Amino acid sequence: MATDGGTTRRAWSREQIKRPVDIDVAGEQDRTVSLDGKGVVLDVRVRHHAGHTDAEDLRIVELTLVNRQPDSREARDGHWLFQTSIEVTAFPDDQAAVFAPVDDPLDPANSGNAPEDAEERRLRLLYRATLSHAKGRNVAVHAKVRAGERNAYRPTTEWLPTSRAKDLAGLLARHLGRERALSELTTAAVRDPIERLYTAMATDGVPFGEAAAYVRGYAAAAQDARDAVQVRTVWGGPATPAVPVRATAQVLTEVIAEAQFELLAMTYAARAYPALTEALALAVRRGVSVGIVVETLAGARGLLAGDEPGAAFAGVSGVRLWHWARPEGEGRASRQHAKLAVADRQLLFLGSANLTESAARRNIEAGVLVRGGPAPKRAAEHIEELQRQGVLRPWGG
Repeated sequence: MATDGGTTRRAWSREQIKRPVDIDVAGEQDRTVSLDGKGVVLDVRVRHHAGHTDAEDLRIVELTLVNRQPDSREARDGHWLFQTSIEVTAFPDDQAAVFAPVDDPLDPANSGNAPEDAEERRLRLLYRATLSHAKGRNVAVHAKVRAGERNAYRPTTEWLPTSRAKDLAGLLARHLGRERALSELTTAAVRDPIERLYTAMATDGVPFGEAAAYVRGYAAAAQDARDAVQVRTVWGGPATPAVPVRATAQVLTEVIAEAQFELLAMTYAARAYPALTEALALAVRRGVSVGIVVETLAGARGLLAGDEPGAAFAGVSGVRLWHWARPEGEGRASRQHAKLAVADRQLLFLGSANLTESAARRNIEAGVLVRGGPAPKRAAEHIEELQRQGVLRPWGG
């Protein structure tokens, strides 16, 4: 476009784009669907989840919208994605209520999940109408449920950025109504949360001042949750009075047990031992996507003996193995020496211990356990990017 001074400048406009994708959940093949032919893709993972006795088997579907377009100074503006959202429905009419709640307290099949503490059981029953049908990473998920039903028919990602929440709190504090809020916070991503907030205020008779305080609390809690980081040291081996020692095996199995959707791990050496095998098998059975990066005997160049490290996981069906694919003739002195485990991009165990019983139970090993903050997410993203670039390849590939 031409400026008043007669020079030209590049101008951008946003274009609303909708891309429907059909996903067959009968199979369990992971796939990547191109949405624009330029690098915006939808990564799809479908996993079988065995039902309880007399219960129908389920499928856990994981969808990830990824922008793989190259980042450069010249193309950066044109490659951005704004206000993205994923909406999921089921055939044949997009109205089928097939999305089951996670751990529904009214489902007899989940009776074994009830906590032992009586107060926790009471709260579980009290909030039996508060159901979760999906979990989001960096986004919230709102699932539409018809009156009288427990299953959802339309889960949709949505988000209310902290900055927008603070602006909304300011409007509520000034007793400004729904239309003013929608006009001032004019983005599609926040329209539905704002509509539902004002509807709830009218239904429950919540004053503007109380609603403003609630939204400010939400913004503060969201900020604190992002900033909150817990870091603990983990030592294995002989104990001292000053530093309590927790077996590395115990910490590692706790990390695996906490994973609900994804577990990524890296190790140099690996040997099967019952505690590790059982924890991984349980994770796979509850629908966790498990990927482990291991060194190979060829890559170790004589420094590892015995069976291939990947053989340690042969007894756990569903674990996907990866290795560092060095170019021919390169990396003669390099090793895949990282040792870590990251659960759901929220909990990271980083240390010196390999996935062997001697490292987990007998050796002097040191590590850190990081909960929250950017470190677990960044670790998982780094592994994913190495996989995408072909630096890490599936075992045998």
